Amino acid sequence: MSHYVIAGSGCSGGDCPTVHGVPTEQEDVFVQGYVVTDATLLAELGLPAGETVVRVPRTLLVEAGRKIEDERPQPGRGAA
Repeated sequence: MSHYVIAGSGCSGGDCPTVHGVPTEQEDVFVQGYVVTDATLLAELGLPAGETVVRVPRTLLVEAGRKIEDERPQPGRGAA
């Protein structure tokens, strides 16, 4: 499965928070971050089985949101 970086937090080596896209998964993005292990926080969040939480800088999500919005087709600007 190929992927592309939508937004990264600026460090090198692939070991930092990043938002990835996969061409075949147009409705989803994949977030790489630091796994939250704080039991109190996880209990407060009440996650269902099979889900987890990762921590990423807020600025990463803002940047990713802008880039995703820029990728969205604009009305009246479709392919000719």
